[in-house]
Amino acid sequence: PYIRFCVGLTVALDCSSASGDYLNLGNLSTSEAKFGTSQMAAFTNDESGYLISLFGTTMTSGNNAIPALASPQPSIPGTSQFGINLKDNVSPNVGQEADGIGTGTPQPGYDGANFYKFNQGDIIASSSIPTESSRYTVSYIVNSSASQPPGIYSTTVTYVASATF
Repeated sequence: PYIRFCVGLTVALDCSSASGDYLNLGNLSTSEAKFGTSQMAAFTNDESGYLISLFGTTMTSGNNAIPALASPQPSIPGTSQFGINLKDNVSPNVGQEADGIGTGTPQPGYDGANFYKFNQGDIIASSSIPTESSRYTVSYIVNSSASQPPGIYSTTVTYVASATF
């Protein structure tokens, strides 16, 4: 069996190219969400398909952290929060639906437009059968409250694809 997986700010549906590895969400604001996207694509011939898992931490600056959304919630400017989803959203206007001819789909918690979540170790997308390529756009949102300590906030997010042999 094989699995093919690629991640970048933009990726080709067949993983023949991927570019970018750094996303700048800009200066935090209490009046508007900051947001951006990255992409990933996956396909496999494994009879049980694949899983894509999320690893990393929320946005931090030294000992200060922006709370990660443990359950799906809307983006609320003025409330400190950090999360992702794999959908086309209007609040804020970011992301797009998965594309490709594959059977992969975003998983519960990450599959609701305008609802964001971030839990280390969660499975965020999968296919339960052998599949052609599916490309996912990951939307990241960060909001800040007036009481959020100032600083340069950052995170490193890692996605891991595994066949379910």
